[in-house]
Amino acid sequence: MHWMTFEYLGGNFFCGRPWHPYGIAFALPDCSSIEGPRAIAAPFQNSLNFGNPVAPHDTRGYPSFAAWSPSTLTYEGTYWRWVQRAWMAACGSCDAHQ
Repeated sequence: MHWMTFEYLGGNFFCGRPWHPYGIAFALPDCSSIEGPRAIAAPFQNSLNFGNPVAPHDTRGYPSFAAWSPSTLTYEGTYWRWVQRAWMAACGSCDAHQ
C-alpha cells in the first residue's frame, strides 16, 4: 500500500486519502475540485483510469463511489478503518489487538 500517494504532485493529481481528521466524507470526497465537473478537465487521469482522455464520469466519492473501482489509479481505494477491520478479521484471536 502507498499510504502517502494522495500527496503526489502536490495533491492535485490523486483524489482522496486513507485518513482525515474529520472522517471518511473528507478523506474520500467528490473529486470535481481536482478533475472538473464530470472529470472533463482531467485527460491524463481519464486515460489512466478509463483508457480514454475524454471519459466523462461521476467524480463523487463517499458514500456513492459511482466511478471509483479497484482498477482506477487516481482515486484512493482504502480508508484506514477498512484496513484495520481487515487486519482484525485476519488476525482472529491474536493477542496483538487485545
